Amino acid sequence: MTFNSNKLRFALTMSLRETRAAAGKFAFLVLAIAIGTGALTAVTGFNASVRYTLTREARSLMAADISVRLPLRPPQSDLDTLKALEAEGIETTRVTETVSMASRMASPSRRRRFARGR
Repeated sequence: MTFNSNKLRFALTMSLRETRAAAGKFAFLVLAIAIGTGALTAVTGFNASVRYTLTREARSLMAADISVRLPLRPPQSDLDTLKALEAEGIETTRVTETVSMASRMASPSRRRRFARGR
């Protein structure tokens, strides 16, 4: 791709002519783009703030006295202890988080090669 300064100069000249002919419309366009960009930025920031707050305050929002995260399944003795506590009237909630990813293969022939391991 080559850069042609005449084409760029022509495009800038035409855009300046159009801007002079309808300055109000051009100002409205710039204002609309600025408002749209600001709105998208605000929504993204609000989303991040809500997500951070929910992550940080999850324990108090669930009204939990204790929260335990384990990378593996707990041993049977720990599960028995939880059952004994539940028998005394203590409520527990088990949450399982999974990480997954899905993708779409490009073509059926690639799918067959992938299934065969080639």
